[in-house]
Amino acid sequence: MLIFSIGPRINSQNRKTGGLLFLLSLVMTMLLTGFTDHRNGKPFSPWLTNLEQAERQAQKDQKAILVCFSGSDWCRPCMLLEKGVFESKVFTKFAKKNLHLVRIDFPARKKNRLSEEQAAYNEHLAERYNQRGEFPLVVLLDKDGNVAGRISGYQREGAGKYVAHLKRLIGKMRLAQDESSK
Repeated sequence: MLIFSIGPRINSQNRKTGGLLFLLSLVMTMLLTGFTDHRNGKPFSPWLTNLEQAERQAQKDQKAILVCFSGSDWCRPCMLLEKGVFESKVFTKFAKKNLHLVRIDFPARKKNRLSEEQAAYNEHLAERYNQRGEFPLVVLLDKDGNVAGRISGYQREGAGKYVAHLKRLIGKMRLAQDESSK
């Protein structure tokens, strides 16, 4: 008696391949969704856009606040600072332990426009901390919102030197806080 089979034969090789494909698709799904903020579907970012929120968090954990005034889509030095420093592992590791990050952006392209409320809020903060309109400008604040230091522009010094400079500023800030509490 002859039996004909219609469709693929299921053997151990097909099961292994199917299992690997399933596992690969599961891993890819986890990786792609693991870096997404599920509340709004956007990639997760440690950068806030509200200084008051950062100040509240800093009051709780005693971290400094780094505010970056940026023109994300038109300012070449801003883009270099982002890629060369802020996206580096050295900075990310340091920031996670020591800083609350706030980005005050002034994009020019229509597709990147901010809401009217956010644009007005950013203008208000620029009037307070960036009156000269420098881009990029990094302002380091203590937990109470007092200016501890400023870094204007981008000098291609690398993430390590940039972090070392921030550490010095934070050290001076903490020393001043200790002396004022005596």
